[in-house]
Amino acid sequence: METERSRDAPGAEAAPTSISVLLAVHNGERDLSYQLAALGPQCGGDVEIVMVDDGSSDSSPDIIAEFAKRHPLTLISHPKPMGKAYCLNMAASTAQGEFLITLDQDDIIGDAYIERMGTELRRYPFVAARLEYDKLNPRWLADALRNAPNQDLANITLYGQKASEEGSGIRRVPVANGCALGIRRSVLTQLDGFAADVGVADDLDLCLRAEFAGIPYRRAETAVLHYRLRATARGLLSQRYGYGVSWAALYRKYRSAGMRRPGLRRTVREVLSSLRGVISASRMTRASGTARLGFTLGRIGGSVKYRAYYI
Repeated sequence: METERSRDAPGAEAAPTSISVLLAVHNGERDLSYQLAALGPQCGGDVEIVMVDDGSSDSSPDIIAEFAKRHPLTLISHPKPMGKAYCLNMAASTAQGEFLITLDQDDIIGDAYIERMGTELRRYPFVAARLEYDKLNPRWLADALRNAPNQDLANITLYGQKASEEGSGIRRVPVANGCALGIRRSVLTQLDGFAADVGVADDLDLCLRAEFAGIPYRRAETAVLHYRLRATARGLLSQRYGYGVSWAALYRKYRSAGMRRPGLRRTVREVLSSLRGVISASRMTRASGTARLGFTLGRIGGSVKYRAYYI
């Protein structure tokens, strides 16, 4: 592992860092430059960038190096992939700011995003930006996937004695996407960082642990993140399969807290329904069916991987 820090321009006076932007990169050459083009002008002063190159084998290191010529940043490089949660924890431990903002390589932050997230973090310890789907995606794809499984989730429902809500036995835990989170360093430390035992659901896991600690996230409505959807059937199926696998890991971890499995009958219905969608003549229906199929097959695969029976 190597850590490099690029410098401010000669004669520039360094301002105390209050906001650290954390960005894990792995083979992001297709979209990374667009995110960095939006990020660069919003950083500097009391805002630092901490990037982790997670064993990229494409031109991502060159894109980062070119960006570093114009904007100060701290770069941590791994020779082989370690996973997103590991990278974010490494970036957080290296960062100097109290307010931490996590981003993904393939989205684009909106106007004044960093400033607005910082403002919200001064009011609340844990926040999430609003996702916007129309700027980076065809309208039909955005409409098809806006309500797809694991897309801009509102909550995870827990049941049972440990999940009581006004005596109803139900607790709805608000969760958000890790591509648009902001959290105070002290809170992340209190929660022991991002979890590496739940696959790509480290963001949902963090929201659950924050809720249990009495620190639910707040929606930062004025901060907008332009979210990029997977536009090919193969990419969409692969992404949603990974989501489903990770949900099985979440179930294994939180079933004792009241997280329930969907049930075999519902799983079979979902497979059959999504297969009908995949062969539809409508591209919207195909996209939605592909997303649902990938997520459901991922749940099945994750049940085997984690021995969790999330079916």
